[in-house]
Amino acid sequence: MKKLFFIWGIITLVLSLNSCVLDPNSNASKMIGDWETVHITESDMWWYYNEDGTQSEMNTYENSYDIIPGSEDWSILRITPLAISAIEIGDEESQELLNIPFPYSIKGDQFTSLLITGDYTNTVTVSFKDDDTMIFYMNDSGFMEDNSGYEEYESWITYRRVK
Repeated sequence: MKKLFFIWGIITLVLSLNSCVLDPNSNASKMIGDWETVHITESDMWWYYNEDGTQSEMNTYENSYDIIPGSEDWSILRITPLAISAIEIGDEESQELLNIPFPYSIKGDQFTSLLITGDYTNTVTVSFKDDDTMIFYMNDSGFMEDNSGYEEYESWITYRRVK
């Protein structure tokens, strides 16, 4: 009898978690499917400490470009109710990440997963232009690991739904 209650409890838990994720009005529900990277806009500002302890001049970098299929920044992500995985990727150094399901969490528009991470954060803000266009915004800012300076990096990665 205890086994039956345990199994019933597990089934109830799984169904209740899925029902939250699959709420048709939630960002999680809109994200379910395959998504291809199509555009990146990025901005980077950083400075270092000089040998005398003063701060160096601010360095800046800005770029905005369309993604060519198969290029280093290109990928196709698969988002299911419970995990996100890269099913195709153009970066040869990241090929070992293919088809590994990474769990994620989403609260409102804040999406967190080890697959989508930066140097200082693993959270992105999700927004939608329409049902087939999703944007991940990341503000990845903080002091460098060796405390030699500070970096503020922002990126907007646009994905299109793969049909």
